[in-house]
Amino acid sequence: MGHKTLLCSLLVAVVALLVFPLGAVADPPPIDRETFRADMRKLWEDHITWTRLYIVDAIGGLPEKDATAQRLLQNQVDLGNAIKPFYGEVAGERLAQLLREHITGAAALLAAAR
Repeated sequence: MGHKTLLCSLLVAVVALLVFPLGAVADPPPIDRETFRADMRKLWEDHITWTRLYIVDAIGGLPEKDATAQRLLQNQVDLGNAIKPFYGEVAGERLAQLLREHITGAAALLAAAR
């Protein structure tokens, strides 16, 4: 496992453990480990891709900025949905909310810097 994949997996686990009580987590459904790893890797790669594109669009004042922002925010929903089978509905919604707050805060910072 590459260090970036390991770091992303660790980030999701730490956020889940800090935000959600351990007793609230149901037994995860059976899933192919490699499929889950590949799906999570794709979601985090999408996060990187759309974040970078948003930065370029925002700093450049490009007209695609709003569409890129919406796609980036959808990725946060997708990441939240990905953990729901393991940590539950509330955990997935909370993770998506935290990631949205992170993205909207960064967007405000970019706007102020521009």
